[in-house]
Amino acid sequence: MSLLFNLFSDYNIIPTSESTFSNRESGKLKRFHSFTTPEPELFVGFHEDVECLVRHLVDETRDSYPLISICGMGGLGKTTLAQKIYNHSAIKTHFAGLAWVSISRKWQTDRVLQRILICLVPENKESILNMDSNKLVEYMLHIKERKKCLIVLDDIWSTDAWDALKAAFPAGKSISKLMLTSRNVEVAKHVNLNGFIHKPECLNPEQSWELLKLKALHTGNCLVLFFGVFGPRSLPRALGSHVANFRFLKVFSVEKYTNFSGAFSHINFGRALGSLVYLRYLSVRGSNLLVFPSMQKLVLLQTLNLDTFEGMYVLPWLSRDVLVKLDCLRHLYLPIFKVNVLGRKSNFRFNGLSKLETLENFDSSWCEIKDLRELINLRKLTVTVRGSCNILEEMMKNLVEIASSPSFCLRYLGVCVLYCHLRLKNGLTILKQLVCAEKLNLRHLRIHGRIPEVGLIFPVRYVGDNYAHVSTIHITSLNLSRSYLEEDPMPILEMLPMLGDLFMFTDTFVGRKMMCSATGFPKLTNLCLYEFPNLEKWRVEKGSMPILSYLLIESCNKLKELPKGLVFLNSLQVLRIYQMPQDFNDRLTRNDGDEGPDFHKISHVDP
Repeated sequence: MSLLFNLFSDYNIIPTSESTFSNRESGKLKRFHSFTTPEPELFVGFHEDVECLVRHLVDETRDSYPLISICGMGGLGKTTLAQKIYNHSAIKTHFAGLAWVSISRKWQTDRVLQRILICLVPENKESILNMDSNKLVEYMLHIKERKKCLIVLDDIWSTDAWDALKAAFPAGKSISKLMLTSRNVEVAKHVNLNGFIHKPECLNPEQSWELLKLKALHTGNCLVLFFGVFGPRSLPRALGSHVANFRFLKVFSVEKYTNFSGAFSHINFGRALGSLVYLRYLSVRGSNLLVFPSMQKLVLLQTLNLDTFEGMYVLPWLSRDVLVKLDCLRHLYLPIFKVNVLGRKSNFRFNGLSKLETLENFDSSWCEIKDLRELINLRKLTVTVRGSCNILEEMMKNLVEIASSPSFCLRYLGVCVLYCHLRLKNGLTILKQLVCAEKLNLRHLRIHGRIPEVGLIFPVRYVGDNYAHVSTIHITSLNLSRSYLEEDPMPILEMLPMLGDLFMFTDTFVGRKMMCSATGFPKLTNLCLYEFPNLEKWRVEKGSMPILSYLLIESCNKLKELPKGLVFLNSLQVLRIYQMPQDFNDRLTRNDGDEGPDFHKISHVDP
């Protein structure tokens, strides 16, 4: 999403909702005023909902609700509905004070209460900013009892947020009213204030397209479309029939939409998409849309996101050069899974895309590796190499060649090596060269397949009696699986100076003992140990993994107990233990709920 928000400024697209600023504050308290929440420019389909909720809010009878909860999926229009209610003339007349606060994911209790109180009593802003938590709660309760207020808590993600605020909003009758919006109906149930839960219905396809056509006329030649819930085949048919309304479209996103079924749906939509020749940004992320036939006409595209979670199929008569024609591309996100080229063995070409800065999910099974040498302006590259050391060697040669270009400035390289039989034809030597090539900035490495020992990939040296790392290794994330390592890999891996994420999956290590030393893993924050079939003992010395925050242990069936050294991991916030033997679990918590003999090792970790 950050990339899309950057495009907003590039194409002079301005957000219309103040609810978006809460995540972008940098320590400053944004000035809030009552009655300033913007009126939605276009409002379709929720008029009856507005009138219903306004009646509840202004009702002062015995059975009136002190809380109104608007719940529903993301993008449904909860905030827009709340804004319409907030600006309603009956609301402004009825309440002496109004306050709008966006909660979202990054909330702080004191900051939220400060925002509300400054809205309600702006003349006391300075004293409010100097109040501690208890004083803020006390003052909030006082204001709510003295002044008839409507307080809107927009976008409450979790019950934790409410638990932190509920002291200021106790259950019971009050002359003030509270309205909240949430994506999770369980949050509204958790609040438990004898409130009214309202779940607005989605717009039907006809209403949605009327809204989109109005927006197209209103905004001129810049438009962002986000498609939510549509009936099967309604989207291709609707766009095909209304394409003239969107002919100047520059930004178009259809994400997580998989209702394209049958050849007619694909062809109808494909033809419409191909006529949007002014597009600069196109995303079909998570969708099953067939875009290859039509996108070759979109020669002004700068960003193309094809990151789907299903395999894509390309018809045999389609040219392998379809991407080459898009020579304005700066950012290209390919499908994460293989693209199946029906009837041909030739790979897709990328020659001529010299302006590319981002290329993700480049896959040797369907992409032409030799074209990498022409992508001299790459800043981020992620590649998958499958099945052969020869292919790995070819990729390395091309990367070294483009690294010699004066304009080369690769800041991030991610490499996934799958079933390449690394022990054959100097495969490990090639991988070692990749790891240590400082200019290539290898940050993420995934290896699936057997390797004899990690020291052949990650070279370390002795200084006196201690290991010292090689400073040219920039890897921050390492993912290993099916390595069948017999020697403990930790003494080598813990020397990687930048390593933050270490994920070791099925049969990475098949030995019995593993140790993390006192100076090891200085930057590690996430560690996963999954299916180590023979691991019996894991030792963690004091000082190891000083900033580890997440630890997963799963299906290590012979591990007898947690390391004693976990007690020193003060930064550990999340511990996940799954599919472990009953004896192991009993050492943490017994069946009767009592603490086991190992519970003290993790007592500092929040449950």
